[in-house]
Amino acid sequence: MDDNDVHRKMEKHESTARSPDSSATCHSSEFTFKAYFFLFFSAIGSSVPYLALYFKQLGMSAGHAGTLTGLRMFTKFIGAPLWGTVGDKFRIRKVILFASLVSFTTGTMLLMAVQPQNQKCIETTANKTEVTSLIFTSGGISLGYSHTSTVNSERRVNEHERC
Repeated sequence: MDDNDVHRKMEKHESTARSPDSSATCHSSEFTFKAYFFLFFSAIGSSVPYLALYFKQLGMSAGHAGTLTGLRMFTKFIGAPLWGTVGDKFRIRKVILFASLVSFTTGTMLLMAVQPQNQKCIETTANKTEVTSLIFTSGGISLGYSHTSTVNSERRVNEHERC
């Protein structure tokens, strides 16, 4: 194999890697959209599993929290094909995309506006339990009144526990 053959193979490999149908290439205009969708769905995927816990922390029962979480997934299941069909039929895809982004952002902001009330942080050690109330303010979470109860108990050591 001479140098010309090596150069031809390298050129062929480089031209294949840069072909327009290759998934490895990404134009700058496409990169912005790909990065946006990657970050958007990463945020959704990392927050949706904890949504039911947030609802529970707001004081809802486990059944109500599960129903709300399931209802959100059910509306996505029905709404995505429905709005896709409407957008294709009437050729208003951009309007539907914009409306869905606005409604999703509004819904998320409304969830952030609701703060949990009367939350307590309970710290238990060997002989003492400390209950501290959490106060939610616009500046963040601060610790409120603390109540400590001490348990005076003597531990008796069995002969089996001795070394």
